[in-house]
Amino acid sequence: MRKLIAILTIATLSTLLACKKSEDAAPDKTAEAPAETATKPVEATEEPAAEPAKPAAAMPAAEVGSWQEIPNISGFIADVPTGAVPNATGGAAGFHAADDSYGMMLREESPEEAAKDMDTIKKETEQVLFKKWIQSDATADGWALAWESAKMDSEGNEAGSQFSYQVRRKLGDKTYSCYGAVAKADAVPAALKSCASIRAR
Repeated sequence: MRKLIAILTIATLSTLLACKKSEDAAPDKTAEAPAETATKPVEATEEPAAEPAKPAAAMPAAEVGSWQEIPNISGFIADVPTGAVPNATGGAAGFHAADDSYGMMLREESPEEAAKDMDTIKKETEQVLFKKWIQSDATADGWALAWESAKMDSEGNEAGSQFSYQVRRKLGDKTYSCYGAVAKADAVPAALKSCASIRAR
């Protein structure tokens, strides 16, 4: 009997030890799980939309006749009357008409000439073949002058009148004069507009 009680006691102790080991091995449910690191989604950075390219300035409609490249000078165009033809290669930069209804030349002024004001130019103009003023107006980049002048024949004699003009322009960083003569007074406005139209090509 004592032997049986000893065997049962040993078995009970073995069972208790096994249960204890199982409890020790089990994870502690009360322990806090490590906090998960929250990862916020990276917001996409929106790049500002590129500004659309500005269209090139449109060529204004021709008012006098048509746009043409000015011969014998580099890089300029002008709105010139229908029927005007380029001056010959090697001649003055500009155009002419066979019937003297239009004549235009363009020249770059020297620093000395560019420094003169409109009143000085008017006084100088009045000293040569001058008859009377038709127009003398200051403009944004110079002036527009027109006057009646004596027309001379091939022998140096006066043969009636012609109508001369000069338009001072600032083109880029240089000063130019657009000038010429027309046969009739009613052609002066178109000649002045033609000079005012000159622009870089």
